[in-house]
Amino acid sequence: MSSQHNALVSEYYRQAKELVPREIEQVLDGLYEGEGFKIVKSSTNQILGNLEIEADHTKGLLYFDGCTKFTNSLVQVLIMLTDRIKLVSEDG
Repeated sequence: MSSQHNALVSEYYRQAKELVPREIEQVLDGLYEGEGFKIVKSSTNQILGNLEIEADHTKGLLYFDGCTKFTNSLVQVLIMLTDRIKLVSEDG
Protein backbone atom coordinates (compact mmCIF):
# COMPACT_ATOMS: atom_id res chain seq x y z
CA MET A 1 0.00 0.00 0.00
CA SER A 2 2.80 2.41 0.82
CA SER A 3 4.56 1.93 -2.51
CA GLN A 4 1.27 2.68 -4.30
CA HIS A 5 0.90 5.88 -2.29
CA ASN A 6 4.48 6.92 -3.04
CA ALA A 7 3.97 6.21 -6.74
CA LEU A 8 0.78 8.29 -6.74
CA VAL A 9 2.47 11.23 -5.01
CA SER A 10 5.38 11.04 -7.47
CA GLU A 11 3.02 10.95 -10.43
CA TYR A 12 1.00 13.94 -9.18
CA TYR A 13 4.24 15.84 -8.68
CA ARG A 14 5.51 14.95 -12.18
CA GLN A 15 2.24 15.96 -13.82
CA ALA A 16 2.02 19.19 -11.84
CA LYS A 17 5.52 20.16 -12.99
CA GLU A 18 4.47 19.61 -16.61
CA LEU A 19 1.42 21.85 -16.28
CA VAL A 20 2.54 24.84 -14.26
CA PRO A 21 4.51 27.88 -15.42
CA ARG A 22 8.30 27.75 -14.95
CA GLU A 23 8.36 30.01 -11.86
CA ILE A 24 5.81 27.81 -10.10
CA GLU A 25 7.69 24.67 -11.20
CA GLN A 26 10.71 25.97 -9.32
CA VAL A 27 8.57 26.50 -6.21
CA LEU A 28 7.28 22.91 -6.52
CA ASP A 29 10.83 21.60 -6.79
CA GLY A 30 11.76 23.40 -3.60
CA LEU A 31 8.62 22.18 -1.90
CA TYR A 32 9.22 18.51 -2.67
CA GLU A 33 12.91 18.79 -1.80
CA GLY A 34 12.19 20.67 1.42
CA GLU A 35 12.27 19.58 5.02
CA GLY A 36 8.49 19.57 5.45
CA PHE A 37 7.98 17.00 2.68
CA LYS A 38 10.87 14.85 3.93
CA ILE A 39 9.28 14.72 7.38
CA VAL A 40 5.83 13.89 5.98
CA LYS A 41 7.25 11.24 3.64
CA SER A 42 9.30 9.59 6.38
CA SER A 43 6.14 8.93 8.38
CA THR A 44 4.02 7.72 5.45
CA ASN A 45 5.01 4.06 5.84
CA GLN A 46 4.10 4.05 9.52
CA ILE A 47 0.78 5.76 8.95
CA LEU A 48 -0.35 3.81 5.89
CA GLY A 49 0.90 0.53 7.32
CA ASN A 50 -0.93 1.26 10.57
CA LEU A 51 2.28 0.35 12.39
CA GLU A 52 2.29 0.65 16.12
CA ILE A 53 5.24 2.64 17.41
CA GLU A 54 6.28 3.88 20.80
CA ALA A 55 4.91 7.34 21.57
CA ASP A 56 7.46 10.10 21.19
CA HIS A 57 6.21 13.61 21.88
CA THR A 58 9.23 15.27 20.27
CA LYS A 59 8.88 13.28 17.03
CA GLY A 60 5.15 13.95 17.07
CA LEU A 61 5.74 17.70 17.26
CA LEU A 62 8.33 17.46 14.49
CA TYR A 63 5.85 15.58 12.29
CA PHE A 64 3.08 18.10 13.02
CA ASP A 65 5.42 21.00 12.22
CA GLY A 66 6.53 19.30 8.97
CA CYS A 67 2.94 18.65 7.92
CA THR A 68 1.98 22.23 8.69
CA LYS A 69 4.90 23.67 6.71
CA PHE A 70 4.26 21.38 3.75
CA THR A 71 0.53 22.12 3.73
CA ASN A 72 1.12 25.88 4.00
CA SER A 73 3.55 25.65 1.09
CA LEU A 74 0.93 23.84 -0.99
CA VAL A 75 -1.55 26.60 -0.19
CA GLN A 76 0.97 29.16 -1.44
CA VAL A 77 1.34 27.23 -4.71
CA LEU A 78 -2.44 27.23 -5.11
CA ILE A 79 -2.53 30.98 -4.51
CA MET A 80 0.18 31.47 -7.15
CA LEU A 81 -1.79 29.36 -9.62
CA THR A 82 -5.03 31.19 -8.84
CA ASP A 83 -3.34 34.55 -9.37
CA ARG A 84 -1.89 33.31 -12.65
CA ILE A 85 -5.31 32.13 -13.84
CA LYS A 86 -6.82 35.50 -12.96
CA LEU A 87 -4.17 37.27 -15.02
CA VAL A 88 -4.79 35.00 -18.01
CA SER A 89 -8.56 35.42 -17.78
CA GLU A 90 -8.25 39.22 -17.56
CA ASP A 91 -6.06 39.24 -20.68
CA GLY A 92 -8.51 37.06 -22.60
